[in-house]
Amino acid sequence: MTYEVVTAFEQYALQAFEDNAFDYLLKPVEPERLDKTLARLKKRTQPQTDIDAIASPTLVHIPCVGHQRILLLPESDIHFAYSDVAGVHVRSLEQQADTQLTLKTLEERTALVRCHRQYLVRLSCVAEIKLLDNGLATLLMKTGDSVPVSRRYLKKLKSLLTL
Repeated sequence: MTYEVVTAFEQYALQAFEDNAFDYLLKPVEPERLDKTLARLKKRTQPQTDIDAIASPTLVHIPCVGHQRILLLPESDIHFAYSDVAGVHVRSLEQQADTQLTLKTLEERTALVRCHRQYLVRLSCVAEIKLLDNGLATLLMKTGDSVPVSRRYLKKLKSLLTL
């Protein structure tokens, strides 16, 4: 929730913005300043056009960086992606590479599905699901790698796999 504050007291501005104020106008309000605020508010409340669909199309290639080159891996070749302290990594059958894309971007713009806070997988590349005693699971991928599944995503993953 956002709101606009109009007051004669300057000292409350910081608190207002910490509470998500859209703007903070001091009395006496100058007409130019009010017009600027109203224009910003109008722009913010207008319905979004199809620009969002244009802005985030499905990725065909995943750009991977390293060794003074950018490797373009076909999105369909990626078996899983994961993040660690070194960054975001993608794994195909033949290789592993680093990308500057976030897991969130990969999740939104590819067919990869989240199975853990730090992992995304392509469901068609899952060879086996190993259920663990503590409500967790591990996916054995066709690459031979094991990918963890958290309790949070296990039910959704089973549903997507129609289990």
